[in-house]
Amino acid sequence: MEEIFHQKGIIILADLLENISLPFAAVYPDGRLVLCNNAFSALTGYTKEELSKLRLSGDFTPEEWHEQDEELRRVLRLTGRTQRYEKEYQRKDGKRVPVELFMHRACDADGNLLFYYSFVLDITKRKLAEKEIWAVYQRLMDIIEFLPDPTFVIDKDKKVIAWNKAMENMVGVEKKDIIGKGDYFYSIPFYGERRPILIDIIFNSDTSIESNYNYLKRCGNMIYGETYIQTFEGKGAYLWGKASPLYDTDGSLAGAIESIRDITDIKYAEEELRKSRDELEKKVQERTAEIRKANEKLMDEIAERTRAEEALSEARMQAEMYIDLMGHDINNMNQIGIGYIEMALETFNFDENARSMISKSLNILNNSSTLINNVRKIQQAKNGQLEQEMIDVGKMLGEVAMEYSSIPGKYVNIHYTPVYGCAVQANELLKDVFANIVENAIKHSCEPLEIQIEITITKVCYQDKVFYRISISDNGPGITDEMKKTIFDRFKRGNTKAKGRGLGLYLVRTLVNDFHGKVWIEDRVPGNSDMGSKFIIELPAADN
Repeated sequence: MEEIFHQKGIIILADLLENISLPFAAVYPDGRLVLCNNAFSALTGYTKEELSKLRLSGDFTPEEWHEQDEELRRVLRLTGRTQRYEKEYQRKDGKRVPVELFMHRACDADGNLLFYYSFVLDITKRKLAEKEIWAVYQRLMDIIEFLPDPTFVIDKDKKVIAWNKAMENMVGVEKKDIIGKGDYFYSIPFYGERRPILIDIIFNSDTSIESNYNYLKRCGNMIYGETYIQTFEGKGAYLWGKASPLYDTDGSLAGAIESIRDITDIKYAEEELRKSRDELEKKVQERTAEIRKANEKLMDEIAERTRAEEALSEARMQAEMYIDLMGHDINNMNQIGIGYIEMALETFNFDENARSMISKSLNILNNSSTLINNVRKIQQAKNGQLEQEMIDVGKMLGEVAMEYSSIPGKYVNIHYTPVYGCAVQANELLKDVFANIVENAIKHSCEPLEIQIEITITKVCYQDKVFYRISISDNGPGITDEMKKTIFDRFKRGNTKAKGRGLGLYLVRTLVNDFHGKVWIEDRVPGNSDMGSKFIIELPAADN
């Protein structure tokens, strides 16, 4: 009678579960199928008839799940508690499908086991989602692992769930020795004891934690802190940290992450920089004081120099006054004296000795006038009192040759072939350049030798610029190589019997320099200074 009732019960149960979408199956203790619905058949890919010939616990459950199935059935049989667990079915097409089972037992009135029945969930999508979540989680763990800054993560229970390589290197604690540990275990490598640190402020805003930090700043959810840990690594260190909360998909606090950086070297560098800055400021102040004193001394020197310049200017004005006095009054008196002496020589019949003495006096007065004229010309050249103009050098050389071709008591022969159209920028004093050189050649000649002077003018070019080269050579006693170096200097004279003040050639060089030219001396016969001299003047053409 009970067997009939049992069979009717199964039929009724099958009718009720046939059309529900949740897969359902019931099996006898030996694994044979009691019944299943269409959803279970679709899940496994077998027909009900095929399933009736299989043992569910062995034929399409992969072997690695057999031991788990047997243990769970044993627990269910002894306790009667529903067993919820995951496993895999192997479909008819050979593919595996992950499932979650809710397994129950059915017993008769005496408590004897009749069969097991299970509601089955296809958890393929859930497993894929879990796999994706795990992949993301693993990537995050990899990122944390290779962060350059020491970093660790705790969950909401304050247990360590990540401890990267940089953290291992920093504190010497491997992740295997700390993962899963809580109760502030993560603070021991730093402080040598369990205590709240920066990351714990995320869970608790206790000000006593914040007071342990020299610097603390909040920026949104992030907390930045800096502290000095005297016991760290036995020598103390400045550490900088950044902590941030972690939230789950519901927005609930799931944990926190903290990165730490040892900034001891930076702090020491900042201290050295501060000392250097203070030292620099001290030196700047000292140097500023020195500069101030130097400026005061300089101002005194400038004032003294100003006074000296004023005195020099006054002295220059007096010198110019004396030069003007010589150039005007004294020269006038010289000319009067020269005139009277010349009249005396022409009027009276002096004997030879008297005439010689009077002639020497006349020469002295003429030399005095020449000296005064040279001084005035040098003054004019130095002060730039004469404006430059276009001058034909060839024409001016012709005038000089004509003036000095006939000198009383001298045998002078000047060779010059006139050249015209050689224009330079100069002034009327250019004539004195040539006259001084020709006059020196005549004055320093050895009597009664006939004086031979040759003047030439040629065109030369230097770097696309045109110059006129004037050569004035003579057959006089010549100038030694040593004297060539200094003969243009002021008050320097050649080794001759002729008297003079040495201003003539100084005037020559001064004027040539003012005309942007050059002047030098060579031997008339190269290598033989006794055979006469050659003065060479180069002046830039006006076209330049």
